[in-house]
Amino acid sequence: MIKSFEKIFNGKITLILVIVLFSLNIWFNSYNSNFIGIRNGEFLFYEAFIMCVSTFVISFIIYLVLNILFKDRYMSILLVIISILAYSLSFELIFSFTCLIFFAVLFLFLKNKFRINFKIVVLFFTFMNMFMFIPTLFKTAYYLYYTNTKSSSFDNKINVKVDSNEDVPNIYWIHADTMIGFDAMRKHFNYDNEELKKYFDSNGYLYNENARIIGGFGTKRALVALFNPYYYDNFYKDYFEDLVNVSLEKKQMTDKLVNHYELEEKRLNNELFNALKNKYTTYGIGTFDPYLSLFSDYYYDYYCNDNLFLYELDKNKDKYNDYIKMIHFEYELIRFGIISKPKICETNFLKKEMLDYKNNNIEKYPNSNKSKYVPIKKIFASLNDVNKKSQDDKFVFVDFFIVHHPFDYDENGNLINNSKSINLESFLGNYKYSVKLLIDVLDYIKQNDKNGVIIIQADHGLHVGSNEDLMSTFNISKEEVSDIRYSVMNAVYIPDKYKTSDIEVVKNPLNISRYLVNNYVGNNNYNYLK
Repeated sequence: MIKSFEKIFNGKITLILVIVLFSLNIWFNSYNSNFIGIRNGEFLFYEAFIMCVSTFVISFIIYLVLNILFKDRYMSILLVIISILAYSLSFELIFSFTCLIFFAVLFLFLKNKFRINFKIVVLFFTFMNMFMFIPTLFKTAYYLYYTNTKSSSFDNKINVKVDSNEDVPNIYWIHADTMIGFDAMRKHFNYDNEELKKYFDSNGYLYNENARIIGGFGTKRALVALFNPYYYDNFYKDYFEDLVNVSLEKKQMTDKLVNHYELEEKRLNNELFNALKNKYTTYGIGTFDPYLSLFSDYYYDYYCNDNLFLYELDKNKDKYNDYIKMIHFEYELIRFGIISKPKICETNFLKKEMLDYKNNNIEKYPNSNKSKYVPIKKIFASLNDVNKKSQDDKFVFVDFFIVHHPFDYDENGNLINNSKSINLESFLGNYKYSVKLLIDVLDYIKQNDKNGVIIIQADHGLHVGSNEDLMSTFNISKEEVSDIRYSVMNAVYIPDKYKTSDIEVVKNPLNISRYLVNNYVGNNNYNYLK
């Protein structure tokens, strides 16, 4: 049997099929959850297909080059398989290339020294890969079935009670991504954050020093909990409220418990925004990416190269859904090094307007536009444009992404990390710098809208790095890791004119959306959590 298989295996077409099979196996095994599924009722086979084809094409080109160099097609195929495997494990081209060179030198030595026949090795890989591919097909079929089936029977709350009160405040929600709360910063980083605390106290903010969000740490999960009270109460909380000591591995497992695309739908088309649209014009300011491209009426995108774009979304809902699908795909292309920046922002896919942010006379932070993570001038320009656009009641969501990794800045705003790598040791300095920037944003809002409600709410704490990395870097115990993961900044400013008797409930982050809808849209739409 083996000899007859070897005869077939000698054919060049069969060697190509080995690469195809291995490419398919790697991608379908690693990226079922990303590439195969249903989004807005549409199959995303094209994403999986393109990635598989591109893997094969690149692999085959590498195979041809190696075969010309070494004149040994079996050794060349083995090197291709190793390089694909290395890349699938690390997502780093340099690591994959380093493995390729290392094993090429090793195989040449083994071939010359011991006369190793690489045909047998490749034959083994082929047998193994065929057996691996069978469960992969079953896994893919199951995932397709799963994504066709709703994870829950609970839709978002659509019909809300709307009262006749027209005197409502403008609302500014500052999404302080990764900003850990006061208590955890004091305990684990020996940082009292007195500057921000004094600012809150002197300006009448209500805040919770020990606020936490037990919603599966990570933006895409936490925003679902923050913005969808009805969905959270009736379905979502059952999966996450007991995950106090969650590990990164368990965090990834939770994505399989709840349909990935259902979470995306709940996040983008959320209850809070939909309820507020009964009285407010909604604005988003941030990165137009799959995590934060919330379905507001207007969206200011500060991520597109060196530009600041304003998109009008409300009249382009169908196009917007298509945009989200395309931007998901582009972010994967960036992740795999195929493109360096999103190309979609250079097109006229949605109605957009380019804004000037460079001449707004904000020179306090000279490095502010050297990194996509600190686009502070663009935030100011967007807020300024919102104020000019309309006198209607406004809800403004600001993605304050500055605290987030890779922690580019020291506490004085000097750029210290100009790469994609994450430096945990620079977290504290970057945090201190972000506090200064946050106070400037809050001052700007207050100066231009004295009666506006201001919310500063983080979605999670420090969610990067393994538990072991955090324990060694910050000298903490395993039990303390969850405190860093789940601790969140929480502060709310409500002018005296709009304060209500139930204001204390906002100290629980999951009550903020409930409070805003109950008090500024219609009474008794939601029950409060303790």
